Amino acid sequence: DSVLEAPEDGYAQEGADTQAIPFDGENGWFFLTDTFVTPANAILPYEMRTLIIKTGSGNYAKLEIQSYYKGNPDPLSEAFINTDTRPDAGYYTFRYRIQPNGSRSF
Repeated sequence: DSVLEAPEDGYAQEGADTQAIPFDGENGWFFLTDTFVTPANAILPYEMRTLIIKTGSGNYAKLEIQSYYKGNPDPLSEAFINTDTRPDAGYYTFRYRIQPNGSRSF
């Protein structure tokens, strides 16, 4: 909610050998928990991390990924902590806002 304007430049472009959103923790949207923490081996989004996207048509969007698991489960729930009952991965839950008129202001 605090991101009110998209930057003018600095956007990365996806390519055959490059990713617009890096997988490393410092610049990416998620971190992978260690085997010895709770929940173990989980992909969790950084809180308060907003991705700004410039569309091919020149509009802007802001995106916050909230979960990588089906149903947006509580990562501290017993069902999530137990890897045998953890919901399926690869189901994104996110909040977004798009500015459809080309303005950088949200």
